[in-house]
Amino acid sequence: MEKELISIIMPVFNRVDLIGESLDSILQQQYQNWECIVVDDHSTDDTWSVVKEYVRKDNRFRLYKRPESKNKGANSCRNFGLDKANGEYIHWFDSDDIAHPECLAISKRELDNSGKSFCRFGRSVFYGDFDKVVYQRSNNSYHVSQVDLSQLDRILKNHLEFNTCNVLWIKSALGEERFSEDIVYADEWEYYARLILKGLEGVSINKVLFYGRKHAESTTFEFHAADKKRRNSKVKATEMVIINLGEKQLLTDTLQSYFIELGFFLKSKSIINLTLEYSGASFFERAKYKAGFLLYPILRPILKLKGRLKRRVYSEY
Repeated sequence: MEKELISIIMPVFNRVDLIGESLDSILQQQYQNWECIVVDDHSTDDTWSVVKEYVRKDNRFRLYKRPESKNKGANSCRNFGLDKANGEYIHWFDSDDIAHPECLAISKRELDNSGKSFCRFGRSVFYGDFDKVVYQRSNNSYHVSQVDLSQLDRILKNHLEFNTCNVLWIKSALGEERFSEDIVYADEWEYYARLILKGLEGVSINKVLFYGRKHAESTTFEFHAADKKRRNSKVKATEMVIINLGEKQLLTDTLQSYFIELGFFLKSKSIINLTLEYSGASFFERAKYKAGFLLYPILRPILKLKGRLKRRVYSEY
């Protein structure tokens, strides 16, 4: 059945060389009852003209410019696009990524069969030019599993990856929840955790239906290159997740350890302090981690060296 409309929402900023390939992958979808809402974040290149040509050729494409009254950023564009969406389903889509031709058809079918709020599917990354041969290599069989609050540890640790674009949502299930417009990295991580903490349940299929492009201008690349804005955003997103977990009394022992380690990695005292506060840590535990945080810059090179030596010893056996 193709009577239900799927709203694809795509923020874009200066993607003149890449967005055409992304829009072409939408045109090639087996499931044809979709609308694609592109929200331009005031691009300074010729992105607007490229998308305008797609709108002229196919009225399922709709193009908006982010209102001046809204903050600059992809999340403001996503939230604006959601307000404009007419579909019963929502698929967030980045302007440099590629969808498998069966992406909408398979994810919608499994979502409908499940009666749940979302369907998560596999995502693979690529560098440089996209090779459509991967479609033929894609496994036709796949396994469907349940996703609910019991999977929260795996989701937050990225053992069960939830990227912006590898989930199809029932629009009504999103309610009034929106992407935080104050963060520019780990935004989907915080948003999706917030939705699952509200009790939303879904299904996951282990078939790759989406391909994420990796390049030097991606937010992930900038984060790993120690971009200050992206790192600060990860800290803020982590603080939001910890507070949400703490208030719901769902900060498990394993998550406490995870966030403490993340706090050290991000050099964030606030993450460590929030984790200790919501975990009800004793005075001695707080003092231990406070001392550890102060000594970490000195101890880190030693710990890294020990880790390399340990791996070398194991490799000899």
